[in-house]
Amino acid sequence: MAAADSNEPKRENIPKEEASTRPNVHPTSPTGQNPRDEYIAALYQWLWQCYHWQCFSVAFPYLTLQAAAQNRTTYETVDINRNLSRSFVPNQNIVAGQRTQQRQNVPPRPGREFRLPSLWKRFAAELFDSFILLFVKLLVTYIAVDYFDVIDLDKYDLDMLREEALNYRVALEVTSEVMFLELIHRVLVCLYETICLHQGTDIPGGRTPGKSIFGLRVVSCVTVEDIGNNCVRIHPAGDIGLGRALLRSFVKNFTLALLFPACLTIFCFKHGRPAYDILCHCIVVEDIPRQNQN
Repeated sequence: MAAADSNEPKRENIPKEEASTRPNVHPTSPTGQNPRDEYIAALYQWLWQCYHWQCFSVAFPYLTLQAAAQNRTTYETVDINRNLSRSFVPNQNIVAGQRTQQRQNVPPRPGREFRLPSLWKRFAAELFDSFILLFVKLLVTYIAVDYFDVIDLDKYDLDMLREEALNYRVALEVTSEVMFLELIHRVLVCLYETICLHQGTDIPGGRTPGKSIFGLRVVSCVTVEDIGNNCVRIHPAGDIGLGRALLRSFVKNFTLALLFPACLTIFCFKHGRPAYDILCHCIVVEDIPRQNQN
């Protein structure tokens, strides 16, 4: 009993006044704060952190989409080549977009597209028209000689003509009368081509019967632009008018009568335009088939 009393720790006798003045400090709280308050403060801070992370995770997709939209608006393109194995050229999509926009802003070029006709078609059309004009010439000659007595055949001795006994005076009279008939014929040829070529019937561009058979027409031409495949773009590609058609026919036919055929200059100028076409600002063209236009 005495030994047990010796092993029991001795209690310090503290007066009641001193014990009441000491602060109530928990032995496990070094800051002097109640552990419950510390736990509540830490829990409150943790809840706020969880709330902030939750808000950020919800708003993150919208922020990403907004940044992508701003990037697309700024650069007018989205980089689709970053996942490809080939090398990336900076701003290549931007340049392509700018070129596409420039092409869209370019106004359409004026004019119409035609095909340049081949030489055999032009020759065949002229040959067909020459047969028509030959018939007209024979008809005019018959009417002029038989009804209007332009050439008085009764005053000429045909036996003398056969015997080659012509003198200078008789030869000059015969030649002058024949030249007068030839002049009438040339005037009729000019009127024939002028009426046919000055204006188109259904679409712009006049044509003679021979040109109509082979699909040719004569249109006004100020500028000619090659577009490939023997095709050209012509502006304004309208009717040549009465004055230009008359000038074209006059130069073409009277140079041919003076033994200087201006039609041979077709080999001297581009796009198969003879001198009288360049002078009158016109060109002979062929319509492009619709399947080729599409």
